[in-house]
Amino acid sequence: MAFMKPVAQYLTETEATEYMHESNPDSILEGYPAGWYSRLSADGYLDCTDWQGPYDSADRAIKEVCDLFDVDENGDLIE
Repeated sequence: MAFMKPVAQYLTETEATEYMHESNPDSILEGYPAGWYSRLSADGYLDCTDWQGPYDSADRAIKEVCDLFDVDENGDLIE
């Protein structure tokens, strides 16, 4: 069982801008569009990767984060 699992969440423009800026604080604070964003996250812990996105659907967001980190939908590494 994997520690970190892929999750998708719909973020408003305000949330997306805040979260994306947190992962890259040296960037100019610019607006990010609302949409589906995804990351790997450990349930019940603060451990997580940076948000990726936006995507047009939750399914697409999950697929993209799985591809990025070479994991399946359960968070297990693909070998």
